[in-house]
Amino acid sequence: MKVAAFDGIFNKGTEGVTQGEIQSMGGYDRFHIEGGYSIDSKSLYGGLPVNVGIAAKGAQTMGSAVRRATTAAEVSGFVISTQMFNAIQVPGGAGVVSKGMGVQFGRFGSGVRVAVQIDPALAETLYGGGAQPANGFGWDYTNNKLIAAATAADKLPITVTALYPDSFILVEDAVTGFVSQAVGAAAVIQL
Repeated sequence: MKVAAFDGIFNKGTEGVTQGEIQSMGGYDRFHIEGGYSIDSKSLYGGLPVNVGIAAKGAQTMGSAVRRATTAAEVSGFVISTQMFNAIQVPGGAGVVSKGMGVQFGRFGSGVRVAVQIDPALAETLYGGGAQPANGFGWDYTNNKLIAAATAADKLPITVTALYPDSFILVEDAVTGFVSQAVGAAAVIQL
């Protein structure tokens, strides 16, 4: 039986992280991940900034009510997919959580380090010790990626600890809401 040779098929090297996964500092991180449930009409997935609130009266759920943040003032933390075992696996490799499902997150001040998508142009300016953005780091709420904050009011209380050009990032289709995996730049941020 003849077998075709695919030279170089396993020759693609990658050095990166997976969006939404924690970058562990031992067991410390897992004890700082919190749980809640999604109240958002759109799917939630790892690496998204979220607003964390109190559950509605009579909701009969455990944990916080979690939805996408739409401004810097609303952001309480980021979705963490490391322990989101209930996420729905969709074609394209992305695990998503729908309204009413459990979602895990890390709050600002927890010290948890999580991988998020970063604007490739911003990443290029940071490699090799480049200058930090004047107003700090903000978020592009349309394209779901870390950007340079336009104003001090847009600044998120995070620290970028590492950058990886070839990471698994999640891309959401603006029309259908479908989330798929791609390869792109990611930053590890400390909350």
